[in-house]
Amino acid sequence: MIVSGNSNDEIGRAIGAWFSEKTGKPMWAPFASIGWIRNNCIVAAAVFCEFTGPNVDVHVYGPGEFRRTQARQIADYVFNHLKCRRLTAKVPRRGPLVDLLPRLGFFQEAVLEGFYGESPDGDAILFRLTPDSAVEWMKK
Repeated sequence: MIVSGNSNDEIGRAIGAWFSEKTGKPMWAPFASIGWIRNNCIVAAAVFCEFTGPNVDVHVYGPGEFRRTQARQIADYVFNHLKCRRLTAKVPRRGPLVDLLPRLGFFQEAVLEGFYGESPDGDAILFRLTPDSAVEWMKK
């Protein structure tokens, strides 16, 4: 099951708190969030922040849970609902998303040293996705 919310409602705050607990990175309002639920427990989350109009940042967490379906739902929200021209993703350097995101059309732009804590385990990889680079795999 998928649920969504923002920093102004109970569901959104619960997803943000779960994400912060799992990653050690606090989420500050305002933000929007999507949570994937199994057996009444959050198993993965995407937290959207720093919306500028053309861009929104997304932080994702969900070891073993993040698949093409979740990426498609995130891209749909960003490009079709928010009407952004760019999605910026920050993911832990040592996580499986570092290998998955390029296969989904994301381009690696930078390494953010110490973003999640002490380097190198605390480093984040910054990726970008545009509607043009997402269009093919979103159809599948």
